[in-house]
Amino acid sequence: MLTSMAVPAGDAVRRDAPGDSARPRFVPLALALVLTLGAAARIVAYAANRSIWTDEAALAASIVHRSFRQLAAPLEFAQVAPLGFLWLEKGVVSLFGASEWALRLVPFLAALASLVLFVLVARRVLDDGGALFATTLFAVAAPLIYFATETKQYSSDMAVALALVLLALRLRERPLDAPRAAALGVAGALAPFLSQPSLFVLAGVGTVLLLDAARGAGDGRARRLAPVLLAWAVGSAIAILQAMRAVSPVDRRYLEGYWSGAFLPLDHGLLASLRWLWRFAADLAAWLFPAPWGWLVLACVAVGIIALVRRRDGVLSLLLAPLVIALLASAPRLYPMSARVSLFIVPAILLTAGAGAGWLLRATASMGVARGAVALVLAVTALACVASVRYASLTREELRPVMRWVAAHRRGGDIVYVYYGAARAFDFYAPRLGFAPGSYQVGRCSRADWRGYVADLDSLKGHDRVWLVLAHPFHKAGIREDSLVLGYLDRVGHLRASTSAPGALARLYDLSDGARAASTLPPFTPPASGDTSGLRDGCWGAVGPR
Repeated sequence: MLTSMAVPAGDAVRRDAPGDSARPRFVPLALALVLTLGAAARIVAYAANRSIWTDEAALAASIVHRSFRQLAAPLEFAQVAPLGFLWLEKGVVSLFGASEWALRLVPFLAALASLVLFVLVARRVLDDGGALFATTLFAVAAPLIYFATETKQYSSDMAVALALVLLALRLRERPLDAPRAAALGVAGALAPFLSQPSLFVLAGVGTVLLLDAARGAGDGRARRLAPVLLAWAVGSAIAILQAMRAVSPVDRRYLEGYWSGAFLPLDHGLLASLRWLWRFAADLAAWLFPAPWGWLVLACVAVGIIALVRRRDGVLSLLLAPLVIALLASAPRLYPMSARVSLFIVPAILLTAGAGAGWLLRATASMGVARGAVALVLAVTALACVASVRYASLTREELRPVMRWVAAHRRGGDIVYVYYGAARAFDFYAPRLGFAPGSYQVGRCSRADWRGYVADLDSLKGHDRVWLVLAHPFHKAGIREDSLVLGYLDRVGHLRASTSAPGALARLYDLSDGARAASTLPPFTPPASGDTSGLRDGCWGAVGPR
């Protein structure tokens, strides 16, 4: 497929798209409006300044408290991130302090850059209808808006992937001279330090460019391209070695267990692999857009693949080869393919959907259907995905206002008990809200045997002011740990006060007569969780060493 779709660098990329001079004037305006919509949604999400939640706080613990050099070592709490991204984060925190704004600035800027990069790519590989359709999807997809304000590298992964594809497209449009070769070589060599999945993008893009050069044997393109690909290979090798050293054996075993369902099961046979691929595609579509829009996008992707194969210009390879390579890398458990860690392939998928929408528009117009009517249907369909924005939760675990309330109402001698799932975020906010080290205690994790929670809470009996701070509860087999903890405390104590926010709560209990209350009630026997794996449901990533 790669060979049949590769073309010389000078060939046109958009065979189905009209020339720029023939394009309707409303197209740039429409794209500008869609870009404004996407940027506004991301700005609103960033301005909302939601609380740092457990996953972000686990990574922030290393960013805030380590030096630049120490960030190259295995991170705390089984976190994994590329070194370049960590250095950018550390640089921003060093300049502006360890605030939510600073920690989320790099992902936010990467998300805004991705909008511009996406349009530049879409205008090169799609016709007007397809480009507008794909850009609208990209602008309003709820996960893309959400991860624009998450202290994680996923938004940066997307920006780097788009930049590499754009560089490859520009390389195919013009001859590769020495300055451009040097710039391209440096960009590709640095990319894996900013984005680990960029390795798959480099592999896919490099393959297509190499096949282009092979088809033009004798014109010197292969000779000029060789140093570029060599720089990419050297940079990738160094980045891989550094990334391997940055994950401890214990963390690696934990992560393999945690992502156990995110690896292509080639060793289980073809049928199991096809079922897994279908589930992966369906889950990704449903994650990006609510029903029925996710299924519509998936249908457009299928049509787009056929349309791009028929074009035979190599665009399909540029877009989807990284996905194929990443899936193959997941089979030996080198990289998990799950929703958020697969964000780097979302632009390529939406561009492919745009190719399908553009093909449908042209096909129906040729059958006598009014182009304006079809364009209206496509526009309404795409804009209907704006409804997905309401699924973009701007809050995860609002622990910050809960902790402020506790700080304002606690007294000297109060016991503050922090449920272990809230520990990372509580540690992040503790210094700024007056919780000194030793002024609160973190509960233990007893996922393998929930009776451990009862023993933990029993140690608090006899005190008349005990604060429970809870967020990020674990639940399994229909039993939630927050219900277990709250139910037991309500049973043995008296509730004095409480407050709550999305995903977090605090309660003040009087447990001074807990022994008497327990003696007058039947014995409390919580069910055992039944989880003895110590991997996927283990506590290492949630708690880690203290």
